[in-house]
Amino acid sequence: MSTKMPSMCQISANLGPNFAIENQSLQNQTQSIGLPKNIKAACCRFSPNIPMKKLLFSLSILCAALLISNQSRAQANTQSITPGYQTAVGLKFGGYENGVSIKYFANTSVSLEGELGFRSHGVVFTGLYEFNQEAFGVPELKFYYGAGAHIGGEGAGVYQTIGGNEETYNSAHILLGVDGVLGLEYIIPKSPIAVSVDLNPRAELASGPYFDLAPAIGLKYTF
Repeated sequence: MSTKMPSMCQISANLGPNFAIENQSLQNQTQSIGLPKNIKAACCRFSPNIPMKKLLFSLSILCAALLISNQSRAQANTQSITPGYQTAVGLKFGGYENGVSIKYFANTSVSLEGELGFRSHGVVFTGLYEFNQEAFGVPELKFYYGAGAHIGGEGAGVYQTIGGNEETYNSAHILLGVDGVLGLEYIIPKSPIAVSVDLNPRAELASGPYFDLAPAIGLKYTF
């Protein structure tokens, strides 16, 4: 038994008025320019203009929604791991020198710290490269560690290390060596104040060599 298949033009008429009108418009255009029958039949098969517009519009909405969602998620993640401040200035009291310090976060985990310290016989500048991370699950408490170097000058006199050894200098000399740091910093909630306590290992090379280890306490204003 043979079954007569409906033409594509009849199917388009059943799909809805918009689809049928579009096909009728294409048929009229092909007749007006005198196209061959086989091309007319091909044009009569379907017109994708309306479905394609709807598809492109839907894809645009979907892409916009995905971009907004990803941006919101990235902002939320960034806010959850920020250090609490970007720059801090303050005072530092240590076993080597007492002075001023400045700390700057290059990103959420890496900071640069500079210290200008004064001692009875001289002055020393120390620069440190530090890594920071949350400690004990407390967002305001940060564990930090790092390394750096120092350079300075000292006059004649006696320098006593933390271990009790005395280093005697008969004339002015240069201080140059490497430093480390290991400590904790706490940002007081709802305030711009941060306090820190750390250990500072130091190896003096230019006037030594000798090794020393000293504690330090810091008080900073954050912004």
